[in-house]
Amino acid sequence: MNNTGMIDMDKYKAMPDLLTAHEAAAICRCGERSIANRCKDGTFRAVKASKGWRINKDDVLKYAGLIW
Repeated sequence: MNNTGMIDMDKYKAMPDLLTAHEAAAICRCGERSIANRCKDGTFRAVKASKGWRINKDDVLKYAGLIW
């Protein structure tokens, strides 16, 4: 948030389209295990990449209530 209490969307627009579980967890303010569970249950469009997840940025932002 900026000093007016509004969310600075430019920060989110600059993010890559695919996020790691760590990045998604930081946005949602939860643990990486919770993010992995959301990937497995289909809440997030995601693919398993090696040992981690690559998660659709827009799904994470919608889940966190930052975009509609």
